[in-house]
Amino acid sequence: MRTSETNSVWQDALAGAVAGWLATVPMTVAMEAMFRRLPRRERYALPPSQLTVRVIERGEMGRRLPRRPHTALTLAVHFAIGAVGGAAAGPFVRRLPLPRPLTGMVAGIGVWATGYLVSLPSLGIIRTTTKWPASRRRLMFVAHLVWGGALGLMLAPWYQRERLQRERDVRTGEMEPSRKEMRHAV
Repeated sequence: MRTSETNSVWQDALAGAVAGWLATVPMTVAMEAMFRRLPRRERYALPPSQLTVRVIERGEMGRRLPRRPHTALTLAVHFAIGAVGGAAAGPFVRRLPLPRPLTGMVAGIGVWATGYLVSLPSLGIIRTTTKWPASRRRLMFVAHLVWGGALGLMLAPWYQRERLQRERDVRTGEMEPSRKEMRHAV
């Protein structure tokens, strides 16, 4: 991989981390709204809270926190995971030939599948979503679509600005056009 490509991947990952952190805001709002509509028997802790309890509180701290500190820690963990997911998705979102919100939604599905079908169940943190009630499964899937759509929307201006700068540099002779740009110029 050339140095400029490596730098681009790191820049995309950084932009993705910021966008992923920010995209966790609408995701969290959507999760809370959908949670309130669940049947009463299904209104138990959502995965970010379960993760906080099982890994940090019981594992690292050895005790359960009171409600307010637990909620604050859960939100911190959720936003950190959003940033990590965004960092992983950032380089990917640039390369899919779809509108950014759709590309972000594809990334959101990837994050959902990786976390809830593979990683967290294999680590014994949560049960696989195939064993969840359908309404909770839908809630988390839709929440990740919201996250991904927001991620894509936030990354779109980043990629647009970068593309315009590259085109200016090519026009002014400060940079050679890429093969892809040469093909599109014809």
